[in-house]
Amino acid sequence: MSVDAVLDQVVAGEGACAVRIDGAVGARAVLSDLAKRARIAGRSVFRVEGSAALQDLPFGALGGMVLLSGGDPPALMAQACRQIAALGEPVVVIDHVHLLDPLSAISLHQSVLRGAVRVVALASRSQEVSEGAVRAFIDALPVVTWKGGGGGERPPTVRSLRPLHRRLLQALALAGDLSLDDAERLFGSEATAAVESAGLVRVQAVRFSARVTLAERAVADEALAELGAADRDRLCGDLVRALRTRTDSDPRRLIQSALVMRRGSVADYDPGLLVQAAQAAHTVGNLGLARELARLAVDAGAGAEGVLVLAEALTWSGAADDAEARLADLAAQDLEDAIAVRVAAARAANLHCNLCAGDRALAVVTAARERFAQSPHRDLLDALMIQFAFFAGDLATVLRDGLPMVEMVDIDSPAMVWLTSATANALSAAGRFEEAERHARLGFAASERSASGTQRFTLGLALTDSALARGRVDEALRICDDLYARAAGEPQATGIVDALAGRVAIAAGDIDGAVAAMRRAAQAARSGATPVWQAVVAAWLADTASTAGQREEAVAACEFAIATMPPYVHFFDVELHVARAGIAGDDREAVRHLERAVAGAHARGDLVGELRMRIRLVWLGARDQVAVTAALATRLDTPLVASVHDYAVAMAERDARALRAESELFADRGWGMGVRDARVAAEAEAAPSYEGLSAREREVIKLVVAGRTNREVAEVLGVALRTVEGHLYRIYPKAGVANRRELVARFG
Repeated sequence: MSVDAVLDQVVAGEGACAVRIDGAVGARAVLSDLAKRARIAGRSVFRVEGSAALQDLPFGALGGMVLLSGGDPPALMAQACRQIAALGEPVVVIDHVHLLDPLSAISLHQSVLRGAVRVVALASRSQEVSEGAVRAFIDALPVVTWKGGGGGERPPTVRSLRPLHRRLLQALALAGDLSLDDAERLFGSEATAAVESAGLVRVQAVRFSARVTLAERAVADEALAELGAADRDRLCGDLVRALRTRTDSDPRRLIQSALVMRRGSVADYDPGLLVQAAQAAHTVGNLGLARELARLAVDAGAGAEGVLVLAEALTWSGAADDAEARLADLAAQDLEDAIAVRVAAARAANLHCNLCAGDRALAVVTAARERFAQSPHRDLLDALMIQFAFFAGDLATVLRDGLPMVEMVDIDSPAMVWLTSATANALSAAGRFEEAERHARLGFAASERSASGTQRFTLGLALTDSALARGRVDEALRICDDLYARAAGEPQATGIVDALAGRVAIAAGDIDGAVAAMRRAAQAARSGATPVWQAVVAAWLADTASTAGQREEAVAACEFAIATMPPYVHFFDVELHVARAGIAGDDREAVRHLERAVAGAHARGDLVGELRMRIRLVWLGARDQVAVTAALATRLDTPLVASVHDYAVAMAERDARALRAESELFADRGWGMGVRDARVAAEAEAAPSYEGLSAREREVIKLVVAGRTNREVAEVLGVALRTVEGHLYRIYPKAGVANRRELVARFG
């Protein structure tokens, strides 16, 4: 398709298109041509630009098109999408799309999918796109390649301009963009109009605001080359003062102010502003920028507040030793109670979750609770103790002490996030799914108000598990989509969501998708997540890979999980035992691991985990488990759990008709894995046999007799591991044997 045809299609509102070109001259020609077509068609045209100066800003590219009032990334994206939709299906031209910030990319992508905007994305073919959210946006658009020329007169050089005009361009080069009000207040309306008419800047006006940005990156480079060091410092100071009048609670404005400040002299840094900006960067998920701004704040004399923000960013990005050293030094100082409590909590959390020093963490919290027994700030320490109880698998304490505490703690307190991440997951494990969802939602609200950053994503485990336990796979998928939007491309947060999405994919029967998601999650976890999370994700990967017949990967992931899980963490023992059962290669060994998992889950009150393991035992021929699954199903009382129990009964009774009926029920509820397993079991029961054994069963026997493990049998036959396990489950009673050894003895 020609470029002319593509532009006509976009303007006519028939779809979106990405136009990739070689160089800025071609881009100017495309923009000029598109503007004429759009005006004739009565459509609004907005030009936005990805820019290295704006990469660290949430919605940097859309700053001149929408006006955002603050909030977390999903709320900001919702605002952006609503404002874009209100513009009447405008045409948006994105120059340098490879430099687009991820939140702008996600918002534009969502707007395209909803038919609210038409997009032309311009990028040189030689540019690499490293940001995942931006790559996904670009890849979703049709591509037309064009090597074009032309494009009108070259704009004047910065050096040829009047001093005030040069000053405006220099300010824009430092700040990335300015509101039209700020630009005119600082430099005058005449200067703004003059550089706009010269083609050096563009003013984008919408009903909410108007912003001024440089027309090209080359203009920024030229403007900064004309700026001396002392003059740069003075201009940075003027800009920060102007921007701070508009910061309020908007993270974008806070970060922009700090970025401008960073371009000036260290002597002029405002430590308070840097601390606020670092918190804002952490909240929107940019841990690298949060660390950088927090370090600047500490160097500028921010004191304890700066060290706390820096330590939090360090703990979430794999630098736990550095965080401990800084927090230990801070703890030795004479601090106000409120700060001292936060330091103790941050230090204990880092010791427990990142440095695997559970005893030291407990000692820090215990000493602080005694010291601040009468302090109104003690709730943070109490919440941390509930979190420790959860990791230890003491769900009874979490539910007994944590639930009343949730009703008393202020939602603005970081303590609420610690509390709800424990109570929500404990409630989900206990089968109290509606309460679990309420606590998780409360935790999300608290995390947005207390700038908790990445920690909020651990609440997604309770949400997805609760949805899956009720058979609501579609709801679990929507939860993952929402969490991906909240992650906004930040690697660690996205990695957490990948792990949750992998669990949902298993439930949906998408084993390949589950393995891919778990691999991404494991890679992200090893790059800086807490050891507990690394171990949990590795255990999930091991179980998923074994189900897919990937034995070597499953074994490696399982060994890593066992070596990494801290010895004082017991809630996730079930995941480790399940992983070990999956790679056992021998039914009796698998049963032993599953029985350990059952015992641990039962002792902790983890009803959901216990039911999962008992169903697997039934699959391996343990018919005595059926009566217990009935009792668990009654206690959990959801339609899916009832179906799972009926499925266990049908397996125990080898009832092909009942198994087919259960597969249909699972299909109605979207439970893909259950559909697959039930159909495999039904086919095994109904298959024709020779002397009691089907042709496939004879193939399985020959491979087992030859010394192949279940995984190897699955690989040779090209089937899933559970299919092989199902065949052996049927073979043993048909062949009149009790176990694998007797099977080999009879047919060997």
